[in-house]
Amino acid sequence: MDSRDNDKTSTHVVLTKGTIVSHYRIIEKIGAGGMGEVYLAEDTKLNRQVALKFLSSQFLSTSDAKTRFVNEARAAAALDHPNICPVYEIDEANGRSFIAMAYINGVSLAEKVKAGPLKLQEVLSLGIDIALGVQEAHEKGIVHRDIKSANVLVTRKGQGKVTDFGLAKIVDASGLTKTGTVMGTAPYMSPEQVRGETVDYRSDIWSLGVVIYEMLTGELPFKGDSGHAVTHQIVHEDAAPITSVRTGVPLEFERIARKCLTKDPSSRYQHVDDLVVDLRSVSLEKVATRSKERKTRFLPLAIVVLAVAVLYFLIKPLFAPISKQVLENPLANATFRKLTDIEGYKDATISPDGKLVAFVSDHDGEFDIWVSQVETGNVYNRTRGQYGDMRRGLQDVGFSSSSSEILTFSTQRSQPLQSMPLLVGPAKTILRDSVIMAFWSPDGSRVVYYTDSPGDPVFVADADGTNRQVILSSEAGMHQHYQRWSSEGKWIYMNRGSEYVFDTDLWRVRPDGNNLEQLTEDQLDVVYPTPISERVVLFIARDEDGDGPWIWAVDVETKITKKVSIGLEKYNSLSASQDGRRLVTSVIKPEANLLDIWSIPILDTIATESEVTQLVLSGQRAQAPRIGGKSLYFLSSTVAGDGLWKHENGQVKEIWDGSKASLTEVPAISPDGKSILISLMRDGKRHLYLINSDGSNLRLLSDSVDVRGTCSFSPDGKWIISSGHDAYLKGLFKISIDNGHHDLIVEGITLNPVWSPKGDLIVYAGKQVSGFSNLEAIRPDGQKVELPEIKVYARGERFRFLPDGSGLVFMKGWFSGLNFWLLDLSTMKTRQLTILAKGPTMRTFDISPDGKTIIFDRMRVKTEIVLIELGDSETGE
Repeated sequence: MDSRDNDKTSTHVVLTKGTIVSHYRIIEKIGAGGMGEVYLAEDTKLNRQVALKFLSSQFLSTSDAKTRFVNEARAAAALDHPNICPVYEIDEANGRSFIAMAYINGVSLAEKVKAGPLKLQEVLSLGIDIALGVQEAHEKGIVHRDIKSANVLVTRKGQGKVTDFGLAKIVDASGLTKTGTVMGTAPYMSPEQVRGETVDYRSDIWSLGVVIYEMLTGELPFKGDSGHAVTHQIVHEDAAPITSVRTGVPLEFERIARKCLTKDPSSRYQHVDDLVVDLRSVSLEKVATRSKERKTRFLPLAIVVLAVAVLYFLIKPLFAPISKQVLENPLANATFRKLTDIEGYKDATISPDGKLVAFVSDHDGEFDIWVSQVETGNVYNRTRGQYGDMRRGLQDVGFSSSSSEILTFSTQRSQPLQSMPLLVGPAKTILRDSVIMAFWSPDGSRVVYYTDSPGDPVFVADADGTNRQVILSSEAGMHQHYQRWSSEGKWIYMNRGSEYVFDTDLWRVRPDGNNLEQLTEDQLDVVYPTPISERVVLFIARDEDGDGPWIWAVDVETKITKKVSIGLEKYNSLSASQDGRRLVTSVIKPEANLLDIWSIPILDTIATESEVTQLVLSGQRAQAPRIGGKSLYFLSSTVAGDGLWKHENGQVKEIWDGSKASLTEVPAISPDGKSILISLMRDGKRHLYLINSDGSNLRLLSDSVDVRGTCSFSPDGKWIISSGHDAYLKGLFKISIDNGHHDLIVEGITLNPVWSPKGDLIVYAGKQVSGFSNLEAIRPDGQKVELPEIKVYARGERFRFLPDGSGLVFMKGWFSGLNFWLLDLSTMKTRQLTILAKGPTMRTFDISPDGKTIIFDRMRVKTEIVLIELGDSETGE
């Protein structure tokens, strides 16, 4: 056993080699801790080496310390586990109490971490070992209360063992630590421990998170010049993301550490066994595979690359300093402040001069454009209901290059690009070319925009729209949005991706259409590219597990990408002034968002808002309803990503914990109601999993199809119909429940298929163009069936069969104009079912088993408009 603390606490004579204590012969002193000294000794009865821990002399007169000392022995002696240092006995000799425990021939984890971050495989192995040891203690009713790297010993074979139960507390014992007593080691203490509150198992889970963070980064998540500085951070600040300290770390580690280090104990792992499960699910294969692929791909060029690199570094200092290869966090020292108490809807934009911010809000009832002055905080309603609903799809509002006019973008062909003065005056048309989104160059001489034509063609024209030329065009169904000029006007940034609108990365192109270049890889739903310098571009995206959206940064020279937002806040817009010094973002306020489940009857006449009823789900925020048997399933979240919940007999139960992996798609319920199909992000791909209706027995169904959107069961429960792509083709796949085998039945872009209860028809959404998709239909063997032309908004699950299969209910409209319609499959005629109040949007719905009621969700996003001001050196120049 090695030293695990550096405290010098002993005030008596050190025991010398050969001294006999009871039946132990002292060999040497090997460590000192906060409560005493540790000696290597020989057990003369059993002829084995042991470690003897003696209570420090300064504690001899303290009865509580002696009691804790005895408590450690009793606690540890009750534990028999390969990841816990065994205790043999407690005894006293010459007035000194000691514990005899196993001698571990190895080093403390603290000593290993001093040398730097551990290898990922070692972190994973030791993390599981430590968690298993703590799990054993918890199962015996023991809280360690001082989990730290110094209290973990690592054997020569690399096995981790938890030791030093000197602060251990028997849960529910009447005992030693009352509220107001602070015990533990400061950097590892939980917030409740710091405050002197009563602690339970979840305090150990926090400390485990600190140790995992320390192993991964070589640093403590909370550190400072004094104990007070450290404890203040623990209570009030978030740890820096692991990926901002060390690159190449799987995001599963980031998520696990973040959940352990949640301030609120109720939002952490509630049991260590859940942490063990998540650690065991961490995949290092992706990191290793990418590394191997890089080595294999470039090995034939190694000599050439080496020669070029040597030449480069020989001559570059003659002309310019070598570029930085580390992407610093541009938000590390930025100041954040809420700009206004008026809640936004989705989008916020700052003027090029950084003096004004425009956003859409329904604060006065209608969705109007509001303008705030950055310096004074004064805010006013610019449109006052004169122009109707100002929600405009991808982006709601913008500014002219002179900052003197507000721009409103198009939602469809009938709405051209318009501008209006800042204070008063009518809107005027600027471009009539079905413009979806437009931005002027920094000098105001040119404009970039794209239209709603198939393939999202991108144009550059003179400021008045003349002399336009197509600089980029793609095939129908491809997407390229959110064009932004670089600060010098040399590049145009945008998101660009596949037919699935969420599969986008960050790209850039020259204004003449040359030098198209991809800047990120394997990102998810990149939006709002925001250049803050010629080298650094911020953007919003989800991580590879679907969590977020967060703020990210990319160095356009090195292609290094880093998540730069800290904490669990989710962002849904980002904009920068022309000099990159000021940014504005809209932060989603989950506590203010309206996410509820409602019902409306299916009548022979049109049902109205007066017939809508809200379902009471025990106060749970809810969206994406699905009915299975007697239960109502829905998506909801507490702290992290969306999980799956079940409402039955007035009770709500969590079926899938969204903090393990966020559910971004609506689940499918089997016909018998016993199984649920969910898609989970694993290694950047969406795999299909089955789970029992009570949340047990999660098992992989198929990882051969990277799925997109929602799936559906066949009526007999033997097949799944899913959109996505396998190793070769994109399309619609039929997947066997028995063995996960898949067959392609439709090639091309498909989304959100539903299987008729009769079993004879499958309906799905086709390619998305201008935000809408046509409904398509086939027989289960792939034979095409003609439907009337029906367009549905692409984002969301917008169509469901009646339980008897006689008709298809679908959502029709845009934003607040969404209503339910019915397609009679015998006559192929449609009729309107509802006229609903404008305001909240809807994502999806289901139909009651008797076919008489539509169960649907309503969402009203509320955001906080936040101003970010960067320091002098934070743009990455």
